[in-house]
Amino acid sequence: MQYRVGRGGRGAKKPRVTIGRHGSPWTVEMAREKARRLLGLVAQGEDPAEEIQASRRAVTISELIDVYRAEGCAHKKPSTLIADRGRFENHIRPALGARKLTEVTRADIERLMGEIIAGRVVRSRGAPNAKRVGPRSVPRGGRGVAAQVVTLIRTLLAFAVKRGLRSDNPAHGIDKPKVRRLERFLTTEEIGRLGAALAGEQRASDNPIRQRRSC
Repeated sequence: MQYRVGRGGRGAKKPRVTIGRHGSPWTVEMAREKARRLLGLVAQGEDPAEEIQASRRAVTISELIDVYRAEGCAHKKPSTLIADRGRFENHIRPALGARKLTEVTRADIERLMGEIIAGRVVRSRGAPNAKRVGPRSVPRGGRGVAAQVVTLIRTLLAFAVKRGLRSDNPAHGIDKPKVRRLERFLTTEEIGRLGAALAGEQRASDNPIRQRRSC
């Protein structure tokens, strides 16, 4: 399909868009219908050829991960970077890596979250093109892992928005699974008992006979 862009008359740019190769699945009737839809976009001031080229140039999630790890997480602790790498390689890259950044939707992220909660991890040991994250790295699922993966995707997409690669963050506002926090504060009585135990251990450690036995 060839069309004119803008109001330049005969001097206007005349791009071409290839709709498809004749034959299955494209028939002449299907091609004409697609051309009518594209010409409708042109009438609204859009340029289908430019949008197609922009889509081809768009970075993938996998490419974004590489840029983020190289330039966007220098503030993180080494232990956090190791954990992030496992989430990238075991879940995010296998599930979304081939997708264009601009094509990833909230539904895609929520679907991945559900898979991880159910324990159906994306990558298993020995999968094609798998990257080992550690000597005993075994991908696992669960509610806690799913919450951490969604948090990391939200951070990754926020980095993309900051770089001007995308205008919105579809991971923002997703309800993450609630994770039971194993956290308890000591009571005053327990703090006293702990202090007494530590003091007793210190006294015992200062005993030269005890030290020789320890060696």
